[in-house]
Amino acid sequence: LVRRLCRSLGLLLLEVSPHELSRQHGDAISDGFRLALSAAGRSAPCVLLIESAEELAPAAGSEEEGGSGAAARLALLDALRAASRVQGVLLVLTAVFARDVHAQVRSRCPLQLAVAPPVGLGRARAL
Repeated sequence: LVRRLCRSLGLLLLEVSPHELSRQHGDAISDGFRLALSAAGRSAPCVLLIESAEELAPAAGSEEEGGSGAAARLALLDALRAASRVQGVLLVLTAVFARDVHAQVRSRCPLQLAVAPPVGLGRARAL
């Protein structure tokens, strides 16, 4: 949906995945966010898409919440704060279910949309 909207509006879309951040930056995920925000700022106006936010900031009480999950959540919170100061960049987080994303992160997102996944021909049209 985000990709389709960006194409329709002619906006540049920069994508960040938790797997790529972990692979490239290990425990220094905050460095990855800083680099992504810096690139987005240079490319503004654009959309910075961070997919699978639940992997970076799992909900309280989940198995992934402790250890590196806490560090990733704090890095994501820092990125959300920093993104609000970058002119012309819209930061979009995605998750399969909002309830799986830590409440601190959800509370920092000013707009939350729940979109049912398209099925059948609707999916083909959306993509």
